[in-house]
Amino acid sequence: MDSRTITSERISQETSGYIVSFNHLAKTRTFTPNHEKNAPIILGSADNISDGPDITSAGIFISKPGESDIAIPELYKDFLLVACNSVEDFIHTYGWNTFKASAFQLTIQRTTIMPNKPHRDTFSEFHTHGGNIRNPYITFYSFADRLGTVFRNGANIKAAPDGSLSRFGPREDHKSPTNTTAQPIRRTWGSVTVRKYDQTQDGTTNRLLDASGKARKDFKARAIELLQHQRATTTSNIERQPVFLSNE
Repeated sequence: MDSRTITSERISQETSGYIVSFNHLAKTRTFTPNHEKNAPIILGSADNISDGPDITSAGIFISKPGESDIAIPELYKDFLLVACNSVEDFIHTYGWNTFKASAFQLTIQRTTIMPNKPHRDTFSEFHTHGGNIRNPYITFYSFADRLGTVFRNGANIKAAPDGSLSRFGPREDHKSPTNTTAQPIRRTWGSVTVRKYDQTQDGTTNRLLDASGKARKDFKARAIELLQHQRATTTSNIERQPVFLSNE
């Protein structure tokens, strides 16, 4: 394994990073119909997620229920903006109270896909994440620099555009894409999974969640500076649009 590979072990040892507060959205009200919450939708561009070292880490929780901040380790700095955009959309779609009661998990994978191989073997067939009343998921945000997540609505199959951020409900059919070319393809993919329950004891440790005092204040100041830079360099050339039209 390349020493630069970002693994679960490296993430769990990270003690520096960025913390973002969303208290400014506390008065947000939403009137989004349920069917619009669940249907897959392209939200816009996912910038600053281009190539870098391999990432094989498991999911990491970036928030705790009851709190209004998210915490991103230094090794995931390139994904700060897309994570914030996901959280902001969630608040506007589901409301502040649901946000405060939920746990957000960030998963990133960056590897080379060989010809005729899927990026993620476990999810290479169409599937959903909601089969019973104990389903812990509220919604999913997915992004990739290329070979977007593939969605299915009846007989219609569409992939999210390269470089886009999308949202979809747990009962929506989707799968990881396959490299159908004759050449290896480098791909950066990630998701923000929103759960109903506090499961922050599971998955990769995020030490920043417990930061306090001066360290927490410093992490927030660093986040403001980095977000300003990332927003100033964003391309934002993908428009918000449903994956499937109403008649599909």
